[in-house]
Amino acid sequence: MHYHLEQFEESLTYALGAGKLFTDQITSGKPSQYVFTILSKVIDKYIKERMDRYETPDDDKGPIDSRLETIVESMFDRCFSEGNIRQAVGIALESVRLDKLEECIRVSSDSAATLSYTLEACQTLVQSRNFRDQVLKVLVNRYRQLETPDYQNMCHCLMLLEDHASVASHLSEVIKKDDDESELLAYQIAFDLCESDIQHFLLGIRNGLPAIASERQPEPAAAPPAAEGDTEMKDEAAAPPAVPEPTEEEKKLEARVKNLRSILSGEKTIGITLEFLFTNNNTDMLILNNMKAVLEVCAHRSQSVLGAHVPVRTCL
Repeated sequence: MHYHLEQFEESLTYALGAGKLFTDQITSGKPSQYVFTILSKVIDKYIKERMDRYETPDDDKGPIDSRLETIVESMFDRCFSEGNIRQAVGIALESVRLDKLEECIRVSSDSAATLSYTLEACQTLVQSRNFRDQVLKVLVNRYRQLETPDYQNMCHCLMLLEDHASVASHLSEVIKKDDDESELLAYQIAFDLCESDIQHFLLGIRNGLPAIASERQPEPAAAPPAAEGDTEMKDEAAAPPAVPEPTEEEKKLEARVKNLRSILSGEKTIGITLEFLFTNNNTDMLILNNMKAVLEVCAHRSQSVLGAHVPVRTCL
């Protein structure tokens, strides 16, 4: 009766009092419209209570109603059994359930797609900065544990966490791999980070990249034992510190680091943009030269009439 009168609070109270009878309706094959409606009210109430306790943990509000917990847990189980991982991820994010979020990623048949959806939902659904940072740290660990680590999304999460040291460490790890795909991946990550236009963050990444051979301090040469009376001669003939010759691997790493720094500083992006503009420049130079000639004639006539110098722009 309360349900048909749209008195959902009273309906929710009776549904919670039904206990296992209502929970069995959730896990059944075809739940009724009544079950779906009451279930949505249960989830909304559970999310509200979870958020209240997360935002103000010092307030003594007591534990959440165990009946709410039971129903929500059964809802998660239904999502896992039916493969509705995205729905479970949304509920876990809104209810601040980091444990359930990790379980969603763990039981998913397509971990990469689930991680991608979680990252997108984390930036749109999660309002708490603290919880969002916790989710991003979980995503970084999960991206790292993939069969092929997803460095691109890892660095994106770390950018949202403003952890430039970890980004520099991951980029250094990628460019040290001896294959062309890793080099291109590092450059693509750098271009993506450059689009954020967070200058202090990009500067921190550039400073955290490996030091190239030309920047390293030369090692002082070992001085031979001095004989008596040779002190002055030794000072005059002191040789400069020896600079070791870089190996082929060091030269390759130095070129990659220089390219990364150029991309992160914006120089490479500006150069590519200018090259694109010059390449796709379809200006008709004949028209421009004719316009310039007309302006010069106009300026000359104005100067003759007024007897004074008139800028070309006055004729426009």
